[in-house]
Amino acid sequence: QRSGLRGSLKACPFITRLRQYQLVAKNKNTPFLLRDYEAIEIMKQDCSLCGKIRGPDEVHGITRLHKTSKKPKHGSASISSSSSSSSCFMGPYSRDNCKSACRLCNVMKHAYSPDNFVRMCRHIATHRGMGEFGCFPESFRNNISKRNRSSYVTTSKTHSLTNVQFEEIVRQPCYYCGKEHRPPIHYNGLDRLDSTKRVYTTTSCVSCCGTCNMSKSRLTEQQFLDHCLRVARFNTANNKAAAAEEEEGEGEAQEVAAQH
Repeated sequence: QRSGLRGSLKACPFITRLRQYQLVAKNKNTPFLLRDYEAIEIMKQDCSLCGKIRGPDEVHGITRLHKTSKKPKHGSASISSSSSSSSCFMGPYSRDNCKSACRLCNVMKHAYSPDNFVRMCRHIATHRGMGEFGCFPESFRNNISKRNRSSYVTTSKTHSLTNVQFEEIVRQPCYYCGKEHRPPIHYNGLDRLDSTKRVYTTTSCVSCCGTCNMSKSRLTEQQFLDHCLRVARFNTANNKAAAAEEEEGEGEAQEVAAQH
């Protein structure tokens, strides 16, 4: 019976995902302070970033909320907040630093803070004409490193672009967020609209800032834009609901004060 129980636990998708997180945390020397049941409770929740409802056979992931400049010691309760770099430490896996995130949100969020990720999605959705969700150009970092045409050649991808064609493309604003190419402050690079196409051509790639490139990852253009819109809509609706509740609460407080 014990062996059967052990086997069923190993086969449980939540346990499998949990062990993956614990292994990654161990390899990166990141404190994992969640108990198993706490981590599983988080993974069973709907996505906190886009609102995606978890299906009966689906396992959501865990996303961390804060950026800190230094890794705290195990058991340390203090977490200093910093958002100066996308590569800075995101804090421990703990109850107050973790929420549920679906696969696409985890991929697109990358190492950005949840708030910054939401602003990015809202900005992109607005820039691409999918609605009015606000503009947040400060959410897209500057890239001071200029990449040349040959840097895009790897074992899995190549290009048929001339130097002139390459320069003409990267000089354009970012195709997704509109960030301007402004040397030496910021350099745009290339992004393949469909990452399954291994060749960079004048029709298969567009100008792209580093932030959008990291967030889009291997997604298609449509997958990326659709999910940006989903995140934008979900968080805009939540903001409106929160504002309405706050306004209602203030109104009730004023009525009570007037009665006295």
